[in-house]
Amino acid sequence: MSKELIALLIMIPFYGLALFMIGRTLIVAFSFRDPVPFVPVEKKLLKKAVQLLEIKPGDRVIDIGSGSGRFLITAAKQFPEAQFTGMDINRALIFWSNCSSKINRLRNIKFMKKDVREADFSQYNKVYLYMTTGFVADMMERLVNELPSGAIVVSVAFGFGKKFEAENSVEVYEVGTKRNDKVSVWRKK
Repeated sequence: MSKELIALLIMIPFYGLALFMIGRTLIVAFSFRDPVPFVPVEKKLLKKAVQLLEIKPGDRVIDIGSGSGRFLITAAKQFPEAQFTGMDINRALIFWSNCSSKINRLRNIKFMKKDVREADFSQYNKVYLYMTTGFVADMMERLVNELPSGAIVVSVAFGFGKKFEAENSVEVYEVGTKRNDKVSVWRKK
């Protein structure tokens, strides 16, 4: 085998990594056209959210504005007996998420392109949100009415809105020292 061929074979993983990073950067950049842009969640917040959702076999979990699918893929690996759905309006992020779930060979997860303002959430009992406070507050007005009793909603980094939190019992967990290092939890009675 020639030295050039060996050098090329050694470089292939690096080219793949470079393409991955370029693709992810472009997806993030183009998402800023959406009402709620994609911003990756920190691992410590993601882990705390998975824990606070108390996922059990048979649960139906939805990530509203699922972005790259990182939260759902992490949770779906840990809880193969639950069903996971990701919903986002960004086609590129849905494509990315579906590719990631296939690479991870997950059969308990699906991602769909859909405007969350047109969705029905009554079939889900666990909800994950990583959106701005204003968007979360708007979503909570719907979720209160559509979710079944016993449902759990977790919002990462942003709360549920002052009005909602004043009228409802919400638990807030500090996960770090930064301003948005928190996870808020609401349980429907």
